[in-house]
Amino acid sequence: LASEVWLARAARAQALYEGGRRGDACRRYDELLAGTVPDFPCARMRLETNLAIAALDTLDAPSPRDGGCRRDPLPLLAAALGDATCQDDALRANAALARAEALIRRGAVAEARAALAELRLGEDAAPFVTVGAASLKGELALATGHLAGAREAFRNAEVSSLRAGMPTLAVRALLGAARTHVREGRRLAAVATLRAAEELVDELTLRVPVGEGRAALAGSLDVVTRRHVAALVDVKRNEEALATLVRSRGRGLRDLQMHAVLAGLDGDARRAWERAAGRYAERRAAVEASFAKSWALPARESAEASARAQQEWDEARRELRDTLRLLVPSPAATPFSPRALPEGVLLLAYQPVEAGGIAFAATRAGVQAAAVPSLAERTAEEAVAAWLAPFAQQMQKATMLRVLVPEELGDLDLYAVLWRGAPLVAHLPVELALTGEPREPSHPSQEQPPGHRARALVVADPRGDLPAARVEGVSTADALRRVGEVELLAQGEATRARVRSALAGASLFHFAGHGEHLENHAWSAALVLGEGGRLDVGDIVSLASPPLTVVLAACEGSQESDDALGIGQAFLLAGSTAVVAAPRAVDDHLVRAFVEAFYAALRRGESVVTAVRTAALHVRSAGFRDWSAFRAYSP
Repeated sequence: LASEVWLARAARAQALYEGGRRGDACRRYDELLAGTVPDFPCARMRLETNLAIAALDTLDAPSPRDGGCRRDPLPLLAAALGDATCQDDALRANAALARAEALIRRGAVAEARAALAELRLGEDAAPFVTVGAASLKGELALATGHLAGAREAFRNAEVSSLRAGMPTLAVRALLGAARTHVREGRRLAAVATLRAAEELVDELTLRVPVGEGRAALAGSLDVVTRRHVAALVDVKRNEEALATLVRSRGRGLRDLQMHAVLAGLDGDARRAWERAAGRYAERRAAVEASFAKSWALPARESAEASARAQQEWDEARRELRDTLRLLVPSPAATPFSPRALPEGVLLLAYQPVEAGGIAFAATRAGVQAAAVPSLAERTAEEAVAAWLAPFAQQMQKATMLRVLVPEELGDLDLYAVLWRGAPLVAHLPVELALTGEPREPSHPSQEQPPGHRARALVVADPRGDLPAARVEGVSTADALRRVGEVELLAQGEATRARVRSALAGASLFHFAGHGEHLENHAWSAALVLGEGGRLDVGDIVSLASPPLTVVLAACEGSQESDDALGIGQAFLLAGSTAVVAAPRAVDDHLVRAFVEAFYAALRRGESVVTAVRTAALHVRSAGFRDWSAFRAYSP
């Protein structure tokens, strides 16, 4: 049994690595090596080699999402290759390839060449050995200035890896070829090569389902985007560079962008999707019923029933996802064009590169790019000052900021950070963009068809344990009745079935209750409803007509991490045009003060993002410490 547990843990570590979570995998490998390693053939050598390869991969990503694997690979590989008890030729070849790569990176060219010469590269060699050796020959040629040889070796590696069904190795070969073109002074050839690598990365990430490491895998391959963006800026193609950055931001979520996908479906495909969404809803209801009944069973039977229900739930979500992928295998990202930006909107973005970073500012007039210091490991004020410094004139002319928040500043409270002596949001409205798709600032009253009376759905305290949320919901419903129809579902009325039904046709959804966010579980963020129900990511992306404006007066309504979507982000991907939410727990009194000021601003004709700014500054002036908790989000 102990051996089986060890094998399961080793398999989990390898799965984490293959999904791009190098830091998590590295920690698992360390734990396994520190413990008792079973007396399996080559068990220790396999672990040491895998750990070294994870460390080598980290060298390509200065800011890995999970901390990366910061180890010296050479001692690990020396130990692995010194294990005389392991005679697995493929495993020894893998370790030898990794050692040769580590030596090249260290500048020990002669030792690396000798290590490659020891490899058996006959007709019976494993494909990964042949491909890996070809790439390393290119690296050796590049390191010694033999550019023609490097170009030929990388080309051979690319072709061989694609024939062998190893696209990740093809990406590495293309990266090597691009570096060769740069050394040759052929900058446009480098751009074209990196574009080909970018397309391969798109295919690779779509093979990994959301929730099973896609975001981490995209992060492990973002060296392609870094180099591609830098190469485009180098040849003065700033607009294309920003478009590449925007495209990469949506890479991990593209097949969930329902508003783009559903708009492109024809009648039969749309009906197929609606049938799949209906089956999902039915199976989800059956699963919840099974969960509810399981509590009355004896402990062992209850656990078995819960496990079966969980499996059925997972299958329902997988069917929903697979149906979408079948109908639209690889939905294209919305092409970015600065000319589609609204007048007065300034889009800000940042791309880390090998030496510092590149800051972008886009308006309807065009895109500017500027080299800036790295934003990593700086204070919030230092990072924002460095990012915005090149664009002071554009900031003064702008009427609104739309920000693609970089990974380095993912936890930054951008509204509250000081810029030129005042919080950034005090200067002008700030909207946090999920993918950067150009669009007009959202205003609920202006997004209705002519003659259509707006309808709002307000859900208040579904679980019945938040009296303040109940009061807030009732007062919000009263305020909204001044401008349109309102359906209020309070406490036990707010069951999952009734909320889903009421969401159909609602133009605005206001939720006052509990929110949940489970880290690294992509489909599990949810709004807690009555009778033990939940409205989770799967429910939201399966909505045929999501509300245009969503206000989540709930804790962690926009919290997200890696593959774990926030519930607010799910609404945006489903087709909502504006979400107001907080990424953390919020005080009841602050929520009510913010909500009242927000809706008052909307009634005065302000857009959603401007109303969020007005309400945030109102609660700040009222003395609330966490005044910047709520933010405006856009697709």
